[in-house]
Amino acid sequence: MILAGAAHDPDRIDILHHLRDSEPYVHVADLPWGISLDITKHLVLMWVAAGLLILMMTLVGRQKGLVPRGLRNLIEPILLYIKDELAVPNFHEKADRYVPFLWTVFFFILMCNLLGLIPGSATPTANLSVTAGLALVSFLAIHVAGVRENGVGHYLASIVPPVPWWLWPLLLVVEIVGIFAKPFALAVRLWANM
Repeated sequence: MILAGAAHDPDRIDILHHLRDSEPYVHVADLPWGISLDITKHLVLMWVAAGLLILMMTLVGRQKGLVPRGLRNLIEPILLYIKDELAVPNFHEKADRYVPFLWTVFFFILMCNLLGLIPGSATPTANLSVTAGLALVSFLAIHVAGVRENGVGHYLASIVPPVPWWLWPLLLVVEIVGIFAKPFALAVRLWANM
């Protein structure tokens, strides 16, 4: 098999080497269906990204005063842009409830991508498992928030817009496919771009 022996056999060409994570640093366990719980370079870099974000946002959050300075001078305009230009136009008066999630996802992806610029490093979002995990978290957050805001009945009724009865079954299928296709497409786009 090309994938399994390519790293050790110089005569074999591994055309998919850039799609997989590097060799594991620490082998933890193998689960069924080919799932491995190894600690790899991408996992370590996600931990580094999370740690840097916690440290950076703690330092920014502790700074007092009306006029931002230092690191807060860089971060605050980004936070305000995400809130005022993305969250408020879409969520209106409930924007404050969802802004922390948007900030967290934005800065985590940004930090992961910036860590990939370091020579000898890797970009965690170049791993399809990472982008699929982000897509799954976003998918769950969207639908849990929708059910919490509207209730199960109203949320399910809002999946298909008001249309003539004969068009409703077709649109139901289209909307359900769209609900699952959007996070999948976004995960693949981020992964392919990295």
